[in-house]
Amino acid sequence: MKRLPAPHDPGGVALRRGIRVGLLTPAVLALGLGPLDDPVAALFASFAIVVLLGFVDFDGPPRLRARAYAATTVAGAVLIVAATPLSEIPAAAALFTAVAVFAIRLGGGLGGRVEAAGVPPLSLGFATFTFP
Repeated sequence: MKRLPAPHDPGGVALRRGIRVGLLTPAVLALGLGPLDDPVAALFASFAIVVLLGFVDFDGPPRLRARAYAATTVAGAVLIVAATPLSEIPAAAALFTAVAVFAIRLGGGLGGRVEAAGVPPLSLGFATFTFP
């Protein structure tokens, strides 16, 4: 009988990401569906948590990582606020998306943390354009 290969997760990176996502996604979804009573915002926020905490793993001491996650969250919020009024005009939305993606990718040249912070907005795909 063959033995299964041992899981390969040096440093427990995948385990840490899974635990963070597994704990915070249901909490954010429950907050949006419960007290806030907004299913669209709850779905978007839970998906944003999965993208932010599952796709990005900032390095360094906890204080710097917390600041990096906070800065990425603020940048994403700014993009959402800026993009939502353009959702009714497809040409303006496409132009804004092209400019924002270019700026995010260009900013990746500033270093590892900036490049990692660009992953969540690009992964979410500016989903605010689909909101009613």
